[in-house]
Order: sequence, then C-alpha cells, then structure tokens
Amino acid sequence: MTPVRAIISNLFGIERADIEAAPIAALFGRNWSGKSSACRALAAALSGQCLPVHGITKGTSGAYVRDGAESGAVRVTGEGWGVRLTYPGGERSSDGKPPEPSVYAVGLASIVDLPPRERATALAKYVTGEPTQDDLAFALDEKGVPAPYHNRVWTIATERGWEGAHAYAKEQGAKLKGKWEGITSARYGSDKAAHWRPTGYQEDGGTIEEREGRVAAAKTALERAVAKNAISTDEFERMAALAGGVYIRSESVKSLERALAERDDAYKAAHAARNELPPSETDAGAVACPHCDGMVVGCVVGGRLASLDKAGEPMDKEERKKRRIAIASADGELARARGALNEAKTKGNEAKHALADAEDAASWLKEHKSEKGESGGEDAVAQARTALDGAEKALAAATAKEAAEKTHASIAINQAIVAVLAPDGLRERILARGLTSLNADRLRPVARAAEWGETAIEPDLSVTYGGRSYSLLSASEQWRARATLAVAMALIEGHKIAILDGADILDQAGRNGLMQMLVTLGLTAVLGMTLNAREKAPDLAKMGIGRTYWVESGIATPLHAAAEKAA
Repeated sequence: MTPVRAIISNLFGIERADIEAAPIAALFGRNWSGKSSACRALAAALSGQCLPVHGITKGTSGAYVRDGAESGAVRVTGEGWGVRLTYPGGERSSDGKPPEPSVYAVGLASIVDLPPRERATALAKYVTGEPTQDDLAFALDEKGVPAPYHNRVWTIATERGWEGAHAYAKEQGAKLKGKWEGITSARYGSDKAAHWRPTGYQEDGGTIEEREGRVAAAKTALERAVAKNAISTDEFERMAALAGGVYIRSESVKSLERALAERDDAYKAAHAARNELPPSETDAGAVACPHCDGMVVGCVVGGRLASLDKAGEPMDKEERKKRRIAIASADGELARARGALNEAKTKGNEAKHALADAEDAASWLKEHKSEKGESGGEDAVAQARTALDGAEKALAAATAKEAAEKTHASIAINQAIVAVLAPDGLRERILARGLTSLNADRLRPVARAAEWGETAIEPDLSVTYGGRSYSLLSASEQWRARATLAVAMALIEGHKIAILDGADILDQAGRNGLMQMLVTLGLTAVLGMTLNAREKAPDLAKMGIGRTYWVESGIATPLHAAAEKAA
C-alpha cells in the first residue's frame, strides 16, 4: 500500500504539519487544536475543491490563511504524483497522475445532506448501469409522449448525456412557452392554455378550411361590388357624356358634308379655270392633269400617248409675261382649293368617327341601364368590405387558437420529456434498480468489516442505518452511516483514500471497528479525533497500522516525538 504524505503550513487552523498516512494517520488533540483544519486542507488538495467553505471566493480566500501569516499551502504526495494548493487565490497545481477523489469520498460533503434530486445525480456515479433505449421508450410512453419523439430523445441523450439532454429539454420548454405567449399575448399557464380563446372567436364557426373558404368568397364579393360601383359611377358618367353629343355630332357631320361639297365644287372650278388659260410659250400644248394638276403635253388614246396640236406662232414678250402670271395665279388658286378640300375630308372623317362613338355610348347605356340600379354604389362596397373584415378576423382567431393549442400540446409533451430526463425521473428508477447491488456489494462489506449496523440507500433514495431512517439515528450512528458511504465511494472510485474527521464520537468498540475496517479493506486514511490527553492516544506505529499525531496550537507532532519531548 502506497503511503500518502501531506505537508501543511499556515492553512486554516494549522501552523505546520507533516503527516504520513501509511496506511493510517490518526490526528488527536483537544478542541480547536487544528485537527479538522488538517483534514480539510488534505481533502481540498486531493479533491480539487479549492474553496471548501461555503461563501468564500477566490477573492476572499485569504481567509483560509492562518492569522499572522501572509500565505498558506498544502502539498500532498504519493508514489509518482503530487498536488499543491496555495492561498490566497486557491491555486492548485499537480504533477504525475494524482488521484482525484470526490468530495464525498474525502468527507467534504455527504450525499445524506443533498436534496433528493441532487442525491440522485450524485449516486448515479456509483451505481452501475444506465437507462437503455428500451427503458427510455417505456418511460416516455408511460408519460404519454408519442412514439415519434422516442428516437429523437434517445439521440439527444446519447449525444449530450443525460444531464445535457435534460438541460436541452428545459431550454426547449422555455422557447415553446415564449412561442405560446407570442401567439396569445398572455402569460403561459397550463390551466390558462387549456381554456384560452382569442377575442371574437366563435366556437361554431367551422373548420379552418371552411373559414378560409368564407374569406375567399368575401374577397370575390368585394371585387364584384367594386367593379359594379365603378360601372355605376365613372363609366356611366363617361358614357352619358359621350351619348349626350349624338345630335351635335350628327349636325356637325352634316355641316362638314356641305362644306366638303362646296370645297369640292371650288376645287373643280379652279381646275377648270386653270385648264382654260392659254398656254405660255414654254407651256404650248400643255394642260393641267385632272389628277395631279401637273402640266402635261399630249394625251392617251387607246393606251397610247397622242401629241396635241402644235403650238401657234411665237408670241411677243408682253403676251408671254401676261400668260405666265395668269397661269401662276391659277396654279396657286388650284393648290389652295385642293388643300381646303383635303382639310374638309379630314374633318368630315373625324366628325363621323365621333358620331359613331357617341352612338356606341348610347347603345352601351341602354344595355347596362339595369346594372346601375343593382350595384348599390359605395354602400355595397362598404358592406362587402365589412363582410371580408369579419371573415378574416374569424379566420385569424381560429388560426391563433389552433396554433396556441398545438403549442400547448407541444409544451405538455416537452414537460413529460423533461420529467423523464430529470435526475429524479428515469435515472432515479434505474438508480433504484441498481441500489440493490450498491447496498449488497459495496455498503454491506464496509459495515461488516467494521462490525457496524448496515447502511443502505432505499428505493426512494433515503438513507437508513440498521433499518432505521437516518433522521432518527443517534449522532454516532449517523457518523457511522456517513463514514460507511464515504469509504464505499472511495473503494468504488478506486483511489482507496478516505479522510474521516470527528471519529471521537465513536465509543471504543466503534473505533476498533473503524480501524479494523480500514485495514481489512486496504484503505489509506487520515482520521481526526478529539482527545484531552496525548498519553491516551493509541500508538498506531506499535500496532503496525500507521502513525499517530498529536495536534496542539496548530502544530502536528508525531506521537513518539511528543512523548520524547515530554520525558
């Protein structure tokens, strides 16, 4: 068995101590001498619980340093390993591969002091076996969780671990409650959610699909009302304005037709007048074309051009000038007549088109006269809008109710999953199943080795000693139960190191049983016991099971050294 050595200086109530557990180190002394301080320092260093006193932080860890000293430290070594803890600061360093006992194994805490849920979590580390996929499926089914969720929950538990899966499920529950509150604008409560209805919701309003159909029908009705109202106002007004101009446009057509006839006559007269003019010398034999008014010589007879008569004798200069002026004047008059005729034709065509539009408008009014009376105007549109608004609100209310109900159902399923994944859920059930082995194979051998009553963890995770509830035990019986649990955990964890303070509560038979149990089970242990006189302390070295130390005023001295000094 490998000895464990602890060197402590100015820490808690210890000024200095050099303790070797080989395999047992027993610390004896009066009250307030420093025994518990030595046990606590050793336990803190081994377990890594650098702040073993509740309420002390790293910033205030100078409180761990002995009064009058600037710093304190503890170093624990074994074969091939060592750990060191220093204060203020609570910094821990190590070399090799030191053991890492739990706080329960070294006496800094006990599972008997934990609430049921935390006790379940702590015990799970000491009970073999975890829930299987079938265990999980059975538990979920018992809680009413639908089968499609089972594989998903198992996957999450496998990936994140049971604690991680439990935390994840709780996060999802918070999100779902937030979603429900977003839908309803109300604070979530299971009773409230079971009876929540949106404002204006009608129980007899039909299904979502039926309400959607009413919205679609209301939209169609509104579109028709708007269309009819447009016909009864703008369109009717425009058509009425057009139809009202039939007579005027008819008279305008007639007037323009007369003007066209007059301009046609004027054009023909100008054309004839031009052709009657005698030609100038250069225009001898030329006449105005009746189509283009251009001057041509000759004519077409039977499809052939025939020459006109030859021009007469050459005229004098004055005559030629006179004829040219007359021809130019006639050509201008002919051009003006042609322009006026074309203008009259254009205006006449426009007037005829306008008259046709007016006549069409009159026919349209006659055809749609009945629709004007049926449209209902703005009142019908307003009614259609009101109907659509009501249908849409009814649909929105039903949709919100359905969404809230689905979310509430999801919350209920998630709460069931959270309950199954909780430490006191499925794991506690599996834990209870494994407690039989823990009690029989781990706790019972410790009790029998010490010849104490048996400590057991019951299915409800309560602790009993000798078949009696822990809360009903005497102080010494409670100490035995706590010591039994700590030793069993040290054995299960494999480091086989135990730190047991306050063993003086035991009578002589109880102490003998404690020493016998530690030796029989092969543990390395540090014990703390109150004793008024050092000469009453047993010499473990003579017994061949370790060393005895006398602790006084914060200084731990080996028993034999104290005896020599006293002599």
